[in-house]
Amino acid sequence: FENYETGICERCHPFCETCSGPEDWNCNTCVQGVFLHLNTGRCRQECPIYSYTDGPYCIDCASFGAKGDLPLYEDDDGFRCFKCSRDCATCGQHPHQCSSCMTDLYLIEEETTSFCSPGCSRDEYYSDYRCKPCDESCSGCVGPSSSECITCTSGYRWIS
Repeated sequence: FENYETGICERCHPFCETCSGPEDWNCNTCVQGVFLHLNTGRCRQECPIYSYTDGPYCIDCASFGAKGDLPLYEDDDGFRCFKCSRDCATCGQHPHQCSSCMTDLYLIEEETTSFCSPGCSRDEYYSDYRCKPCDESCSGCVGPSSSECITCTSGYRWIS
């Protein structure tokens, strides 16, 4: 950086790619593999507690939402926050573990995960903001009982 008082170019802090001064809080951009904490101007090898990474930046959890960002979830200790997947309105202990979905998407719950989809699978119906499994006798359904099948699975038949 150019020191305007002395007219001499001086070296930035080792973590800074570009800077406005020699200190670690004068960084404008960081060297590769290091994150710029936007509120402090410091380049860090890890984002501090109560912040999350967004590309090459550390962003404070408290400042989240100011730009209409995605929802966040906290880690088990509550010290870090992370962005939920873009389809999740809220998420659990992982960014792709949706607990509710953005408008016009359906929550698909599987044994070890849940995610949001534009529609339920053929063997599910939508109820209470979730995709739920059809009765085992159904190949497609509009509700949970065997009388709400679209068609029957192999080995079952319609009874009037």
